Amino acid sequence: MRRALLALLALFGASSLSGCRPTSSTEVGIRTSLFGVFEKRGVQEVYAPGGVYMVLPVVNGWTTLSVAQQNLLMNANPNEGDRPVPDDITFKTKDGNNVHIDVNVMWRIDPKKAGFLVSHVGQSVEEIRERIVRPISRSVIRDIFNEITSEEYYQVAIKNAMAEKTRKALVASLTPYGILIDSLQVQQHR
Repeated sequence: MRRALLALLALFGASSLSGCRPTSSTEVGIRTSLFGVFEKRGVQEVYAPGGVYMVLPVVNGWTTLSVAQQNLLMNANPNEGDRPVPDDITFKTKDGNNVHIDVNVMWRIDPKKAGFLVSHVGQSVEEIRERIVRPISRSVIRDIFNEITSEEYYQVAIKNAMAEKTRKALVASLTPYGILIDSLQVQQHR
């Protein structure tokens, strides 16, 4: 009897410790109810950065997402960007010329919408970047910069105004998904 009680206590202690889930100071934890035992299936709760939380391991899923600033580098040099191939953005100006630009989109995940991102987009920052941030950013950047001529692109004031207009359009496009845009840098051109 005593041996069975000790084994039960050891099993309970081990399962309790396996349910401890940490978050660093730059990431949030998302707990998802898997089976609907204690609450409805699919219910999510977002846990604040920098803590250790108790989560029942069998009936709950646990995902962490970084809320730190991320850089989406799209440039021609494969040694500098996110991809091993040239990834610069090509757009056609109003007067029909092709311009290639290197762009850096600085973004981060809105902690309040992390649960939405996990359930509808992806389980990691890489998946979120590849499924939402990259395609929408490339599209918006091309659409906005298509409005100017080649000559206007080389005027710094106009180029900066277009970059700001693009940043605002990115904010409008990505905020509903829970993506916050901090900055947009238009770098080299060819």
